[in-house]
Amino acid sequence: MLRQGLPISFIALAAVSCGNVTVESGVDGGPPAGPDAGAPRGPDGGPPGGNDGGLTPSLVAADGGAPTSWQEHWFEHNQLLRKIAETGDDVLYFDNDVDVASAAWIQPLVANLWRYTKQTYGVPGDPRLFAVFHAGRYAGEHSASIFDLTHDYRNVIDLGGGPMVWSESTCAYKIAYSAGQVLEKSALGFDTLPSTALSNLQFGYFFAYDALKALGMSPAADVWLTSLMTFSVDSPQPGTFWTRDWYYPLWRDYGGAAVFARFIKLVTANYPKVPREDGNGRTFARAMNWGEYVHFMSGAAGTDLKMLATKAFGWPSDWDDQYRQAKIDFPSISYVTAK
Repeated sequence: MLRQGLPISFIALAAVSCGNVTVESGVDGGPPAGPDAGAPRGPDGGPPGGNDGGLTPSLVAADGGAPTSWQEHWFEHNQLLRKIAETGDDVLYFDNDVDVASAAWIQPLVANLWRYTKQTYGVPGDPRLFAVFHAGRYAGEHSASIFDLTHDYRNVIDLGGGPMVWSESTCAYKIAYSAGQVLEKSALGFDTLPSTALSNLQFGYFFAYDALKALGMSPAADVWLTSLMTFSVDSPQPGTFWTRDWYYPLWRDYGGAAVFARFIKLVTANYPKVPREDGNGRTFARAMNWGEYVHFMSGAAGTDLKMLATKAFGWPSDWDDQYRQAKIDFPSISYVTAK
């Protein structure tokens, strides 16, 4: 499931085990996962709750307004999808080869995951996540947003794999990090955070850890975190450990997911925006540079993160100029400056 515009370093990162089959990770496949993720749980560690009541797909009414079928017309996808479930948080579609009974765990997870996303980060433009699942085809996963004509202007995650890939919940982490990518593409109803080109999929991966943890799926979250802690990429420099040296310390020391939610709010409130060329909402006027990124994240953390950023990413000389200029351009972003 190769996607244009994504770096080659994300292609076929690893072979991961899902549903007792091994499938090659796609462009946004991420590091390998481990043992069974376990059954989805509610935010308090109990059974899934909220306005879907934790119902399985076979018990959820499928007549809430979304089309009962959806013809795919993106990339190589050409399946006529069937709507399995619809709630105020999610709309679930399967192709004809996904077994509804064995994949009953998916709907409560998707609904709880998107509800948690909205509660933590704000509504990403649409209160519902459209979740598409394939079996026996389209190994890998991709996401789209309310700004993508290719996916009919819907927030979408689309995942596939082997014939029995959804027979058990070992692939819960893939669902979670795909949702994290949607968040970046439509945060608070704006088109694509200007930091996305810098973090280059890594936020979605860490988002999955936090979300699974919050939903009471600690064993799955901990296995995923172990993978992320040893996973490095070549951006912005060779051997960059985004989770180990950046996201996890921020999450641990500055309030969990709240620090990332504050970052999103600061960016959407302060970074320059322009109308999209197609008139469909607004996007950001330019991509962030590294100095701006560290400045805004420092504002979210309430402290100067230059030292942490230097450890995580290095600190080329031109970043000093960018950092100083960011403080001039965005003076309302305040924090305790390191001595």
